[in-house]
Amino acid sequence: MDLISLPVYDTKFISDIEFGNGGGVPLLLDLCKPINSEGPFPAIIYIHGGGWKFGDKASSGGKKTLKFAKYGFVTCSINHRSTKNASHPAQIHDVKAAVRWLRAHAEKYQIDPNKIGVWGHSSGGHLAALLGTSEDIPELKGNSGSPGYSSRVQAVCTSAGPTDILKMGGWHDAPNSPEACLIGSTYHKDKPLIAQELNPITHITKDVPPFLIIHGDQDEIVPVGQAEFLFNGLADVSFLRIKNGDHDDYNGGTLQLDDILPLILSFFAKTLKGTKQPAAEIKAKREAMRRAIDHFLK
Repeated sequence: MDLISLPVYDTKFISDIEFGNGGGVPLLLDLCKPINSEGPFPAIIYIHGGGWKFGDKASSGGKKTLKFAKYGFVTCSINHRSTKNASHPAQIHDVKAAVRWLRAHAEKYQIDPNKIGVWGHSSGGHLAALLGTSEDIPELKGNSGSPGYSSRVQAVCTSAGPTDILKMGGWHDAPNSPEACLIGSTYHKDKPLIAQELNPITHITKDVPPFLIIHGDQDEIVPVGQAEFLFNGLADVSFLRIKNGDHDDYNGGTLQLDDILPLILSFFAKTLKGTKQPAAEIKAKREAMRRAIDHFLK
């Protein structure tokens, strides 16, 4: 679906909506929705980065995602608990609470409850991918944010996100690394079973939704191999590998964040507004698509 074919709407912004409570901490989101139209509209959730410890829903990525609302999406940028206060699975519980809350309030905000997508950058990309692959894992569901509703999403974009923290290497193996704090240990390899549980690649099945993976090949924080692990495990997937791109907004790359936003919007327009391609067809074209993108970016 071409962006040119998407109608443009006036929008309304609402800040600091409480969607749940995590260990006594109010969980807040900012929301932007089309107005002067009946809907319902697909929804897109943005999850900020910051090593699971820092960051906020008012990040640059969050603000830019909210602007997608003018193309006929209900968009929101969410906060989750920091590893300063809570370790895994608090963060994924909070993200899933946001999805359930959207479904519970679908009528109020003109949301199509069957068309919810998610994207995130860095640690937010990890949580987006984990959300997309772990719907059937009871331990990762949580019970905040309108329990009783599904937390399943229909499309996932993960940008520069870890997918197997046991294979990050380098300073990630140091004591009190972001991954260790996420697991709740001095070293993240001290608790390999928990590490496996929070890896998106652990939970891949044939039922996962379409994925768009974006990663810079010069990322020194989250190695591009992390994207490769996820890409190789999925069937319905596109992978944009950005030549010379680093971790923060792909600086130095042939494409940067502002260049990529239309691609992300197109992905959600296709998966949430258009017709999904058969998985077999996508799998057959996967390698050809990847080669074409790499060639274009050389």
